[in-house]
Amino acid sequence: MAERKEYEMKQVTNLKECEEGVPVKLNLDEDAWEYGAPPPKNAYKLKLFLAKDGIKQSQLSDNTKDVYYVMNLECRIVSDNPEYDGVPVFTRVDTRVYRGKDISTMAGLLVACGYKNTLEKEATAITPLRLARYMEAALKKEPVVTGELEWRGSYQFLNDKGEETWVNAIKKYEDFPMLPDGTGRNHITYITDKTKNVTYEIRAQSQISRFFGKNDAVPKYNAQGVIKELKAGAVQTAPQLAKPITAPVAAPVMAPTPIPVAAPPPVVVNAAPTPTIISVGGVDDEGDTGLMLE
Repeated sequence: MAERKEYEMKQVTNLKECEEGVPVKLNLDEDAWEYGAPPPKNAYKLKLFLAKDGIKQSQLSDNTKDVYYVMNLECRIVSDNPEYDGVPVFTRVDTRVYRGKDISTMAGLLVACGYKNTLEKEATAITPLRLARYMEAALKKEPVVTGELEWRGSYQFLNDKGEETWVNAIKKYEDFPMLPDGTGRNHITYITDKTKNVTYEIRAQSQISRFFGKNDAVPKYNAQGVIKELKAGAVQTAPQLAKPITAPVAAPVMAPTPIPVAAPPPVVVNAAPTPTIISVGGVDDEGDTGLMLE
């Protein structure tokens, strides 16, 4: 299983005998205890690992065979920008198919990893365990996919029963206030409960809102969280069979055919705007080479 490698913490008895380490540049005016801002909302390359919470199993009903599986993932940003490279974001996918859907988040991530052809062989009747085993096999290959990072913010308080309660107060990047210089969003904001006259501090946390496959349109955002530019790539199409070459046949002489006039397009009032996209391609994999289950 592809888990991020962790190294042993050793006891030091004499610093004079220790390794010097790699030099770093320090900013001595910076507050060392200040909470840093997560990477801003955008699409990032992410390397997938199984998180410490690993794989979980539960059931959907009293029927003990009606099970589903959850994969807890640690997704590390892969970037040329040293500020973001290696930053972890945690998420989970599972085998449940919710009402109104015909695909689970685990199957969707496998498709984004480039294994659609593998799943199509069993898509009409695949069990949750089989799907989880495919996901486990994919993680062993340490896949790199594209995912969209979003911000969220919550706060905790004690309810009337003295129980700790969490409130998801802010659910997207655009709801955090702008920085004074307009270069992005402030990752710290405040919300006041007017009924109790209490103000809560909210700090942004990263979450992955979705993953993208190789042929998916990937949006890019500016510092304000608004989609910028319009640059869509071509989506691959299935190969076409070549038509056989035949000898030309003279067409019979016929009376000219009237040129049809197309009807004007229907006018749609208050139509939803077309989403803006700038790129296509969410995975580095060259294609579906198949997943082997052990």
